[in-house]
This record gives sequence, structure tokens and C-alpha cells, in this order.
Amino acid sequence: MPAYRLLTLMDAEHGASDGEAARAARQQEIAGTGQEIAVLVAQDALPVDADLELWDRAPTEPPPGGWYGPERLTLDCPSGALRLGSPTGDAIGLTVPPGRYDVHLYHTGRSEAEDVAETLDRQLQHLSIPQRPAELERQGGGIERYIIRLWPHI
Repeated sequence: MPAYRLLTLMDAEHGASDGEAARAARQQEIAGTGQEIAVLVAQDALPVDADLELWDRAPTEPPPGGWYGPERLTLDCPSGALRLGSPTGDAIGLTVPPGRYDVHLYHTGRSEAEDVAETLDRQLQHLSIPQRPAELERQGGGIERYIIRLWPHI
């Protein structure tokens, strides 16, 4: 689950975020500065899935299914090392050719995840602290999802 409800994508060698993308995402849900992309996820009780897809050129079709988007952004990655994660949480890395990328970000399940999180919070009040996160993940995982597609900027 993203810490502080933020999911970020940036060049791993960019260093600490200046917070500009995160501040903008708190206003508009998805924002980018060219150096960083930030997504304010809808809730912080359930796991959030994010797929990062590297394309050799701009995709011509959206992902199949009921996705919202795309949000169109750009991202500089001079080191070729991308970091997808939370500002203070876990992250995964992806190696790409150094350069500037065009990005399309899609999402689904945001409002559904909020509703399920509220419902499960009420239903699982009787569980102990160690039991609750496992049960939230079991019953609520995979609802809020993101696809981040990137390809070299031309």
C-alpha cells in the first residue's frame, strides 16, 4: 500500500523528491513535473496494483477493459534507472535506456476501492491489529489498479 496515499515514478538517481508532483497530485489526483510522476491513490487500507509497461513506441490502443485515461505526462530518466513506489515505502526498479519518455497513465477501481475499504473497515472491527491487514488484503486486493505505459519521446 502506498505510504501517504502516494505512488511515485521517477529516475532512481533523481534523489529526494522536492514534493512538487505530490502537492499537485493532492489537488488533481495525477500529476507530473517532468522529473517525477505522482498519483494520489483513492484509499490507504487496501493494496494497490500498478503495472509499469515499457513500449518501443506510442501504443495505438488503450488497455482492454474499463480503464480511465490516459493521463498524458512526460518523464526524464537520464540514468536509465526508474523507481516506482512510495516516497517512504517499498519501491521496485526498472532499467530503461536513458532519456525522456512519454507516459500514459490509466486507472480503474478508485471509487470501488474506497467503498470496499469503508465496508471492510466496519466489518473487520472485531479482528485484532495483526489480523486486520491480512484480511483487508485478502478481501480487497486488486480493486484499485494502475497501468503506466512509457515509451521514448520523439
